[in-house]
Amino acid sequence: MGKSDRYYLLSLQWIRAHIRPGTLIILVSVLIGLAVGLAAVGLKTLLHFFEATVLGYFPRYLLFFLPVIGILLVAAINRSSFKESKQEQGLSGVLYAISRQSSFMKRTLMYSQMLLSSLTLAFGGSVGFEAPIVVTGSAWGANLAKFFRFDFRNRTLLIGCGTAAGISAIFNAPITGVIFAVEVILPEFSTSRFIPILIAAAMGNLFSSLFIENEAILRVAQTAPIGWSDLFWLILLGLLGGLHAVSFSRIVNLTGRWMKRIAGWWQKALLGGLALGTIIYFFPPLYGEGYVGIRSILNEQALGLIVSSRIPGLATRPLDLVLFIGMLLFLKPFAAALTVEAGGVGGKFGPSLVTGAYLGYVFAFSVNQLVPAAQLSTVNYTLFGMSAILSGVMHAPLTGIFLIAEITGTYDIIVPLMLVSALAYFTKTYFQPLSLVAGKLIRSGDLIHNDKDRLVLHEMDLSSFIEKDIKPIQSGSSLGELVELITHCKRNIFPVLDRDKRLLGIILLDDIRGIMFDRGRYEETTVDQIMHAPPAEVEVNSGMEQVMQLFDETQAWNLPVVREGIYLGFISKSTIFSAYRNQLKEGADSQDELQG
Repeated sequence: MGKSDRYYLLSLQWIRAHIRPGTLIILVSVLIGLAVGLAAVGLKTLLHFFEATVLGYFPRYLLFFLPVIGILLVAAINRSSFKESKQEQGLSGVLYAISRQSSFMKRTLMYSQMLLSSLTLAFGGSVGFEAPIVVTGSAWGANLAKFFRFDFRNRTLLIGCGTAAGISAIFNAPITGVIFAVEVILPEFSTSRFIPILIAAAMGNLFSSLFIENEAILRVAQTAPIGWSDLFWLILLGLLGGLHAVSFSRIVNLTGRWMKRIAGWWQKALLGGLALGTIIYFFPPLYGEGYVGIRSILNEQALGLIVSSRIPGLATRPLDLVLFIGMLLFLKPFAAALTVEAGGVGGKFGPSLVTGAYLGYVFAFSVNQLVPAAQLSTVNYTLFGMSAILSGVMHAPLTGIFLIAEITGTYDIIVPLMLVSALAYFTKTYFQPLSLVAGKLIRSGDLIHNDKDRLVLHEMDLSSFIEKDIKPIQSGSSLGELVELITHCKRNIFPVLDRDKRLLGIILLDDIRGIMFDRGRYEETTVDQIMHAPPAEVEVNSGMEQVMQLFDETQAWNLPVVREGIYLGFISKSTIFSAYRNQLKEGADSQDELQG
């Protein structure tokens, strides 16, 4: 053990001796909020700079080439420097880390997603930057938890703190940050665990506001009053929002399947970038995250979207405006999926907001053209549409409600937001029970989704998974006898038993790698001197959920199974996961079809 390791352990011991665990969690949540707030400042600054530079000064024809350059650059950097798979990126990557990696996340995720998403968006990638800042915050939470050696539950809690801080800082929406963390990342946590999440969200928001004007990404000066005459239109918009959330998910999934057919990372980046560049050339509002288009609509300058278009023959007529924005409704999810599948980094959170804004605007504009007496506020319905699509796509209705309320700076429209979001969520889940973020993980068996999925674990019989081909060695045996046993075995783990077959300890091949060829020690060294206690012991009558909890807490891949101390065999984490995934896949076939 080096000096640095000794100092680290001594510091950790002092901290644990002088600071209560609950207090330490609070202090770490403050650190997470500060770190993520600073990260959000950096991300916002970079994106605003690139947005102003590229859209303001670059020739229009460059919009065709920039996505190709950007995606190739991001994919190359990712492969050479970070080597992060798509499974580790975005919100689904956070859920995957909690479900399959015991809430451990790579250190590089503390900054890589920010850098790669900045480049992706700077060069026109049509995605959102909310998911990368959430991954950044979650990685900070996971790695600080690892530093302080917290258990699985507290690691997961601090991942939630990072998520809340990220949403809070990037949107200037602390309430939404807390709700999103609880609704999407930590749905099973009790209310008593909210305090660190609240603190992290508050600190992320406060710290980012020190450097950037305390203003949300989108700000509405004033909303129009809502009356009973709007009820019918609100219900209709909520239903349409849910249906379009279904189409959003299907477009994303179909695009992903199409891109998977292309072999080679650079071929994907090249073809995906060219396709994205072509779309952006004719539809410039799809460049980057797309909030410029929402601002135009909220400022009642929607005609400016058509003016920027390269489509020949398109004029500033009402029908042309409806057709143009109607096409953006379906092109935005396609462009977002194309960006990510080609190798760019970003999330679906932002695109769902942008798509919702287009839906709400074109809905209100069309109703006003067809039923002049309705006089719907395009600003109001733009916000309602954003809430509807976000609620449906992310399966997060509370997030959809409170985010829009915080963006507008008023809660005057909270009741219609509740109605629209609830209807959109109900409609989406009726046709597609799985969310876009978690759907793939659930169908592959990498995420426990609900009580039905837990029932799969409950019904799995532990005794059927016990591996008995691992050769034990008796206590008192010499190193030479152990080496002889190794030559006849294919496994790298050896239980040490007494005469009554009680488990005394285990020996791994790595434990003796440095001495196994030293014949001078074959007789003088015994297995009792080498063995160590296993990370945990599994009682044969344990439930499978309890077993998986032991695997999560110990980070082991193999654990011994005993009956009141008597050795029976070993159980493998990979074997359990394989069986679990197979059973979930069988039960998810019908849901897979619904996902398109």
